[in-house]
Amino acid sequence: MSFFDSIMVLPGDEFFKQISENEYYLIFTDLKAFKNVASATEIETYEDFLKSDCQFVLLLVDSSYVTIYSKDKTTILSLYNQVLGANYENVKYITDGNDKRTTLIAF
Repeated sequence: MSFFDSIMVLPGDEFFKQISENEYYLIFTDLKAFKNVASATEIETYEDFLKSDCQFVLLLVDSSYVTIYSKDKTTILSLYNQVLGANYENVKYITDGNDKRTTLIAF
């Protein structure tokens, strides 16, 4: 059973309800968070992300390759420190100089 059958835009409380009702094993996901639903637009590139109201991007590929972008430096530093503390492997802090990703689409 899939989590979503198509692209959806949900307010935060509805999204939280959807992900809290069942356990999911994610293989691929492409989640983008906006300040409000009305400002949601398709984000395909890093430039789209910077120009948009999108605040957070979570990309998961093959159940193990996770990429996170956030406009809030406190959030990204907190997540980075948490994964380091949890002994995850191959953790890298993405910068303009080392980001090899050409799109912000997981699948």
